[in-house]
Amino acid sequence: MVSTTYLQIRDTVTWRKRYSTAGDKLQLQPAAFADQCAQLHHLVGKDYCWDLDRTAWRESTWQAYFKRSDVEIDMIESRSGQVLGYCELNMHANASIEILYFGLCPDFVGQGLGRKALNLVVNRCIDLRSKHIWLHTCTLDHPAALENYYKQGFEFWKRTAGELESPVDTLNDLHLISCGAIGENAFSTTPQLSAN
Repeated sequence: MVSTTYLQIRDTVTWRKRYSTAGDKLQLQPAAFADQCAQLHHLVGKDYCWDLDRTAWRESTWQAYFKRSDVEIDMIESRSGQVLGYCELNMHANASIEILYFGLCPDFVGQGLGRKALNLVVNRCIDLRSKHIWLHTCTLDHPAALENYYKQGFEFWKRTAGELESPVDTLNDLHLISCGAIGENAFSTTPQLSAN
């Protein structure tokens, strides 16, 4: 059973007064290429099953997604340009922005950068004129994720629960993907998830 918690920021003016920090040595850099997005998405999310809904994505799928006007994909970087993490924003027609994916590269988890990176991302959403910022996290995510979101001013919206189609087989297949068992080029093979 996977529990998903939806969180939101509805009052961006108050959020900025209470939580926004300046001078942190992080920056958002727009991703330059679709394959860069795919690789970073996989690197950051492989331990949290991010690939679950994108296992069948080929290079052409990433290219088309990368070009969408309602999607912004950024790298979280140090001021010196070192890539620390990944952020994917989805702009909705109702002027809300969903932080669809957000996370740090494995080498930078546990160093206190999550709060600063999330602050940077929320500020980006506000700069894009969003009045409603939301995201969801689940029990497959990093154990500190939910607490970080609450500490950064996100409020509870709703919770859902469900099961993966085939948790053991799906997670085994995802482990093969994360271990590189599908080959050097992640786009050259589409892994087949077991239905049992």
